[in-house]
Amino acid sequence: QNWSTLSILDAQLDETRRSDLWAPQAAQMRAEWRLRAEDPHGVLARQAMEEINRSLIAGGSSAQYALRAQLALKLEDAPTFVESAASLVQAVRTQLASLPDLPQPGNEQRWTAARLEQFAGELRQLALGDAGGRASAVLREVLALQEEVNAQFPAGGGSPLPQE
Repeated sequence: QNWSTLSILDAQLDETRRSDLWAPQAAQMRAEWRLRAEDPHGVLARQAMEEINRSLIAGGSSAQYALRAQLALKLEDAPTFVESAASLVQAVRTQLASLPDLPQPGNEQRWTAARLEQFAGELRQLALGDAGGRASAVLREVLALQEEVNAQFPAGGGSPLPQE
């Protein structure tokens, strides 16, 4: 993906009104390039977090919650990461429940599996010092969802989940 091109288009994407149908996608693109940019002081990551938070007010997608969790990791914001991972679990469960019989390409299932695996690893680290707290609870939710996704969409199958 060409993230530098998105940075060039940022001013045009910023002209999107919150009421435009494509506003969530514009916010996600603006946040995505900031997440992947050289950003030693986290300025762009904080801007991206603000962009995604504003977008989530209108209703979030699993891709947006995953992006928010990745931004929280970059910003070393453990509470926001944990809650974003929890929101991702709920969004994915909602999608799975609402579209159970719809065949989809395997790349969407791989996207979900990769995010869940990444976030489970981060949650395991946070849970070490958590002593049964929120990170541990969300880790259990993520692990249970991994099992659900794997059971519902075996390797090579697909799921109705977003692509990165």
